[in-house]
Amino acid sequence: MEKYTAERQARPKDQQYARRLDRTWFNEAVKAEQTASVPLPGAVDPSRYIRMTADIGKCSICKIAEAVWLDWETGVKLCEHCYGSGVREDAQESGIV
Repeated sequence: MEKYTAERQARPKDQQYARRLDRTWFNEAVKAEQTASVPLPGAVDPSRYIRMTADIGKCSICKIAEAVWLDWETGVKLCEHCYGSGVREDAQESGIV
């Protein structure tokens, strides 16, 4: 739902309704954006990341999803999608997949 911003507040009273997005459309747009933002090969070393339960902010790579993995040394935060792509890349390099 659209936030009650200064722009929306400046509209005439009959046009101040909040615009809404369909959840499935939003999820598809998020997935497309995450797929488009790929880290450089070798930049994500999955063995250095620790899973966090506290809120640590947004993902450093896609900047969309909530980050749940953290590298203490570099301060890089990853969401599940970006961490998973790093794990898959690592598995392909080692010949597991």
